[in-house]
Amino acid sequence: MESFPNLEKKTVLEMLKANGFDHPETKELVMKWIEQREREVEIENTSRAAIVFNIERTDLYIAMGDREGAIQNLEDALGQADSEDEKELQEEIIAKIKEIK
Repeated sequence: MESFPNLEKKTVLEMLKANGFDHPETKELVMKWIEQREREVEIENTSRAAIVFNIERTDLYIAMGDREGAIQNLEDALGQADSEDEKELQEEIIAKIKEIK
C-alpha cells in the first residue's frame, strides 16, 4: 500500500465526493485516514479525543451519502459524550444530528 503521510480530512472528503467509497484509491485513502486518526486518538488517550474522532468520522458518512450511518455514528458519540459528561461535545453532536435530519 502507498504511504499517505499526514492526510487531511478535506482531501479524503474530496476524493469520496468525487469517486465514491468503492473506488480503490479512495477506499485506501479513507482507510489510511482512519488509521492515522486512530493512532492519534490512541496517543492522546482521552475519551474526549475518541468522541471528537467519531464526530469527525461522521463527515465521511455524509460525503458517501450515508445519512443513516452518519446519524448512527453521532448517536454512538452522543452516548459516549453523555457517559463522560462532555456537555460541550453533547451540544455539538445534537446540533450536527439536527443539521443532518
